[in-house]
Amino acid sequence: MAEVTAEKLSQRLLDVGLLDLRQVDSVWGDLGTRHVSAEDYIAHLVRKEFLTNFQVERLVRGERTGYFYGPYKVLYIIGAGTFARVYRAVHRDTGRIMAVKVLRRRFREEPAQLEQFLREARMGMKLRHPNIVAIHDVDPDVRAPYMVMEFVEGGRTLRDELAARAQRGELFDAKVARHILAQLCNALQSAHAKSIVHRDIKSENIMLQNVEGDPNFVRVLDFGLAKFVEEEQHTSMVMGTPGYMAP
Repeated sequence: MAEVTAEKLSQRLLDVGLLDLRQVDSVWGDLGTRHVSAEDYIAHLVRKEFLTNFQVERLVRGERTGYFYGPYKVLYIIGAGTFARVYRAVHRDTGRIMAVKVLRRRFREEPAQLEQFLREARMGMKLRHPNIVAIHDVDPDVRAPYMVMEFVEGGRTLRDELAARAQRGELFDAKVARHILAQLCNALQSAHAKSIVHRDIKSENIMLQNVEGDPNFVRVLDFGLAKFVEEEQHTSMVMGTPGYMAP
């Protein structure tokens, strides 16, 4: 970190909008001097919760973008797939924690991938069900298209749960399996009532969350391949994950 000084980092914080001038002055006041190392300056910022380690890494690399999407400040990455990254983010005015899903840069000028991403957002915004992860907003700007989703605290995918149980030599209790399946069916039935079919139900797209004492509360996500029923009936295109598709 020798090439980055505390003064330079302070200016970068202002340039990218992570801190305002009042906050920067407050940090210098806390430190009592401007003659501190970049390491000590960063350590103080993280300790005071002005910055996350994710933000620090970007600042040190000199990254100028990717800290905000609309009114949402990115805190850290929580997931990454082929087409998109998902971040934990906070609304800068309300303080509400959300998940922000951002289409990867290389797909932003690909019409098919951009449309699939926006389709997921449009479909998800129509759905409100306890077992479906809610999508609240979408920004279709091709420079950085993103959608805003409910943040699922402490969830794990069904795939991860199955893998962990297999490693321990455990099986799902039949009662637990029925409980999970019933919730999943309720979620899909709710979507179908809105004339929406998911088309890619698999263990990676099913999250289990501890809610009010239920450690296996189902949350369905990723409607990226979803279609309206009428569209489904008039297409011959095969979509979905082969290992999970009906024969």
